[in-house]
Amino acid sequence: MKNVSIIIIVLLLASVSMLYSSNYANKVMYRKDIDKHNLVLTKLVALSCSSYFSSSYEGLDRYTEALIPGDLELLEVLIVDERGIIVGYRCKDKKTSKLGQKIEEEQLNKYKSLLSGKIEDKENKYTDYFSSVVIGGGFFGAVILRYDSESL
Repeated sequence: MKNVSIIIIVLLLASVSMLYSSNYANKVMYRKDIDKHNLVLTKLVALSCSSYFSSSYEGLDRYTEALIPGDLELLEVLIVDERGIIVGYRCKDKKTSKLGQKIEEEQLNKYKSLLSGKIEDKENKYTDYFSSVVIGGGFFGAVILRYDSESL
């Protein structure tokens, strides 16, 4: 009887361990899917709005406006030019505007060196998914989708 109890305990521990590792694997796969989705989305927006970078930035609002209502976790949409000036902006609370402000030089350099990717801030408050606006091989700006890190 004692051996049966030990076997049952071992089996229970093994099943709990399998459930935990399966749950962890699902979370990792889910996170990878979210990352892929957001990177594709930033690339599409960057391609769509690239024509505005060669003329005027007027009209970029329609891209930023379209993204915020459809995604509950999205905090901000930023579109920056090659100097790091925010030329398109929308945030979830609609109370603030960063139009005309300059992003940090370190951040801009990352956008210039990488065509697209994911950057987490130092305090782990938010995660940026970005895609560079490249025209004729030159960097003209970037599209950034900013999420609350806890919601991802």
